[in-house]
Amino acid sequence: MELECYPTAERPPEIVPGRPQRAWMDSFHDRHAYRCLPLSMANTTGWEILNPIAFTAEWNGGLMQEDIKLTPDRPNPDFHNLVKSHFSHGVMTFHAGYLFRTSPGWSMMAQGPPNHVKDGIQPLA
Repeated sequence: MELECYPTAERPPEIVPGRPQRAWMDSFHDRHAYRCLPLSMANTTGWEILNPIAFTAEWNGGLMQEDIKLTPDRPNPDFHNLVKSHFSHGVMTFHAGYLFRTSPGWSMMAQGPPNHVKDGIQPLA
């Protein structure tokens, strides 16, 4: 299978192979969670698109897009091209910065990294 990545932004995010490390798995005694082969294999599935801009997201529980406040840690002209709310209700969209094309007969799925937990946020697939 061949995957072609066409940038749709002037400065698209970096793409890297899926990384095996997970902080919650590291915190197990003797890193025991890594002994589960299917779990460890899932961690390295696919590719990761790295968000190049650190930011804070605050949601006040409201139903409108304005109820989500997105603030970059440092001013960046590309920030609102990478993350915004299209759906309201506390849902954020991260734009990949690429248009992807697979070989004929292949499909692709985009989701948050497998088994990567962050406090206060959960990826939708």
